[in-house]
Amino acid sequence: MTRKSLWVLLVVAIAGLVPAAADTFKNKKTGEIFYGFRTQKSTASKTLVFNDSTKKSDLLDLREYEITMDDNGRRPYVVLVSITDAEALLSETVARTIADAIVHGSDTGPKFVLLKIDNPGGRGEYMKDLCSAISKTTDNCKVVAYIIGGPFGGAHSAAAILAMACDKVFIAPTASISAISPFVGISGGQSNENFVKDYSADNLASFSVFAATLAETHQRPALLAKALLDKKIALVEVIDDKGKQSIVEKALRQPTQTVVKTICEGFSSSQEQPTASSDKTPKTTLPPDIHNRVLNLTPTEAVRLKLADKIVDSDQDILAEMNASDAQFARAPGIDTAVKQFVVARKNIRKNLSQIEFLENRTATLEEQLNTIEQQIRTTPTTRTQTRRENRSPQQRGRVYLFGNRYAYSDSEGGTVVHSNEYPMPTDIENRSDRIRNKLYGVTNSETVTSSEPSVAVEKVKVELSYVLTNLVAEYRQTIASAKRWVGVLPTEVTVQTLENNMNSAMALADNLRFR
Repeated sequence: MTRKSLWVLLVVAIAGLVPAAADTFKNKKTGEIFYGFRTQKSTASKTLVFNDSTKKSDLLDLREYEITMDDNGRRPYVVLVSITDAEALLSETVARTIADAIVHGSDTGPKFVLLKIDNPGGRGEYMKDLCSAISKTTDNCKVVAYIIGGPFGGAHSAAAILAMACDKVFIAPTASISAISPFVGISGGQSNENFVKDYSADNLASFSVFAATLAETHQRPALLAKALLDKKIALVEVIDDKGKQSIVEKALRQPTQTVVKTICEGFSSSQEQPTASSDKTPKTTLPPDIHNRVLNLTPTEAVRLKLADKIVDSDQDILAEMNASDAQFARAPGIDTAVKQFVVARKNIRKNLSQIEFLENRTATLEEQLNTIEQQIRTTPTTRTQTRRENRSPQQRGRVYLFGNRYAYSDSEGGTVVHSNEYPMPTDIENRSDRIRNKLYGVTNSETVTSSEPSVAVEKVKVELSYVLTNLVAEYRQTIASAKRWVGVLPTEVTVQTLENNMNSAMALADNLRFR
């Protein structure tokens, strides 16, 4: 059954329970009045409108009508959209499903759409897409946000900006609005640093102007909206010599303004102190008072500073506030399914990356063995001590090495970028990586080489290397296809472009092996 079919069944079942009130449409020329509701479906200059009297939908030019959105609502239910899964703003598919649920729900003519938010944040582009869907919906149906105190303790970072796009914002007594979620609900041994990087990334600051504009449109403080995405912003509440109170950036405070209260001190990643480590790239640790430095508002403060409208205890309180006490809730379908599919896809991607890591390591070992055997073929099969200098071949391919939570990429020019050094590399892989680096950059080694007739060994190594490369390319193809289908499923350190480059490199090596 399709999502559209589910909506139809849901609407028919609920609408049959209670007679429906509706918005009022009055023709400017004839004075004719009918009751119904408009949708977001349109063609040319006409919009699809449901007429409650005829029980039909017609395309109308809304410029010909005066429209009153009646307080008593339209159909006797409220569409409930839950934004309570951590994956909501990490997955393009999940975010699109939520956006579609909001749009399709509004088109069925509910009294309003309720967004229930308990979310740690996520990616700015998905936040922006969802805000766009909410803003379009407020034109034909009211959208209300309810920030609840669930596992994540409220709406944080990008998730908080979703509330800024709504007509009304209610908040539970146990919830908060902040730039960084409390470190709860962390799964899979994820560190605090990685949690912040995933859900409150520094690049969210580039969306702060969008957030400020959105907040101003809904008469909410623009600076507070910016601080939800830009952790560096320091804000103070001031009073000037005329007694006017306002919120300003600390660095821009005027001499005539006296600080009444510090809203947030701000925090930059450059403030992180490196910890002792044997790795070349030092780890950084978030300070224990990070939540006190960035914007972090209690329900009372959120209401006082106008980021929220009222503190409520339950869904029923919201119905009463919206004059819809008799309404029922209709849960938007499809979101839970999209989240489950994304979780499965992410789990499979991690398995694929682990297999790619193993195959890449095996490829490096076999390449080294093959090079050694071919070197023996070119020399007299005797025991000798020699000094050997190997420079990286122009055909040496670049690739990403994925060692648990350490990701390093060796490009075709010999440069290496280490993206994460949170966990030490296993000894055997570390030693192997040293040998690979020696081969890549050219290192003088003094060693004893015992040569023997290698004709049989070289063919054996070639066969195994060919087999490994075939499987490696297959793993890359499967991983790339899944990553493109489920955008956002890859770890932040690995991109589709990197995987494609690695796959092409492995294919080139396989072709070269045939003529070797």
